[in-house]
Amino acid sequence: MKRYRGENIHNEEAEEKAKLIYKNIRKRLLNLSSGKTQQEEAESMGISRTVYNKMLSVGHKFTMKNIIMLAKHYGTTIPYIIGEDEKKDVGKIYNGKVEDIKKTINGNVTAHLQNLSKRKPQQIEADFIGISRTVYNKMLKGNYNFTVEKIVAIALYYNVSVSYMIEEIDKK
Repeated sequence: MKRYRGENIHNEEAEEKAKLIYKNIRKRLLNLSSGKTQQEEAESMGISRTVYNKMLSVGHKFTMKNIIMLAKHYGTTIPYIIGEDEKKDVGKIYNGKVEDIKKTINGNVTAHLQNLSKRKPQQIEADFIGISRTVYNKMLKGNYNFTVEKIVAIALYYNVSVSYMIEEIDKK
């Protein structure tokens, strides 16, 4: 295992999965905006055409805030936007402010991580995700703002979907 400082280790498998998610988002963006010009689409989202064009570029890394905004704008779900669900209208439609939704998703990921992490030693988990144990403990305590890449790494480690990680835990 590499020694690291903070969050400097990177997990190539998670990075590749995140790239695939970004590619899926770009495909969805193009499919959902068909028939409109880039200028019209950008204006309907409340962003500049430059920002819209950056979203369509291959190297663009989408933030959770971007993904939530797209799901809200198109009236669909995050699993559909990221390419984990082929049905546009299935599941939870995100209502409310983007920042509030992001906080809810952070809480959901924390809750899933707390449930899943009971099975394995924390240092092994932290190493796989590509973070220090200190950062990992922040995640477990709910003091962490999850990025797409970290959610993907956690999902890969536990062999679950990103959609599973961001959805609420069934409290039955």
